[in-house]
Amino acid sequence: AFSKSKQPDAIDRVVHLFEEMKRKGIQPNEVSYNILIRAHARSNRSKGMDRAEELISEMKINGIQPNVVTYNTLLDAYSKSKRPD
Repeated sequence: AFSKSKQPDAIDRVVHLFEEMKRKGIQPNEVSYNILIRAHARSNRSKGMDRAEELISEMKINGIQPNVVTYNTLLDAYSKSKRPD
């Protein structure tokens, strides 16, 4: 729900929950990362897409392979992005 929210602090809540999950020893999986990537990609923050890309690298480092949902999320975000690159 937070990842689809239009509230300005929604991304902060998503990140907080993700970090809390890891602190409690719950290992994130591709679904967890995909939600976090989507939240960053949809955020209006200037570095949202950069962070989404960093999370894909983090996934790989942690032995979690990005899947079709991961890449579709990025494709969708880039298609709607106003970024010049």
